[in-house]
Amino acid sequence: ERGSSCARDGLRRELVAAAAIFGIGAIASGLRVHLFAAALERSTRRLRRDAYAAALKRKAAFFDRAVASSPEKSVAAEKPAPKEEEEEKTADETEADTAGAAAPPPEKPSTESSSSS
Repeated sequence: ERGSSCARDGLRRELVAAAAIFGIGAIASGLRVHLFAAALERSTRRLRRDAYAAALKRKAAFFDRAVASSPEKSVAAEKPAPKEEEEEKTADETEADTAGAAAPPPEKPSTESSSSS
């Protein structure tokens, strides 16, 4: 009898130790999941906030299909608006600016060779 009660006590201690280890592991795992979820939530919130702020900074023309379909046009739409001083130019000043611009080079005559066989 003494041997069997000693074996039961040893088994009981091992079961209690295993249960304690599994319990601590479960708590640690739950804490890890919670911390990862919190980190993911913060990261997602920051990403959404930055994306929303970037969208608000864009000009409305960026979102037009005709403008957004062409990379050159979308880059042009991203340029900052002209300063108020530049917007207040008179028609005479604008004509004077365009009058001094260089004319495009003349077109070269086409040299189509018609060869008869």
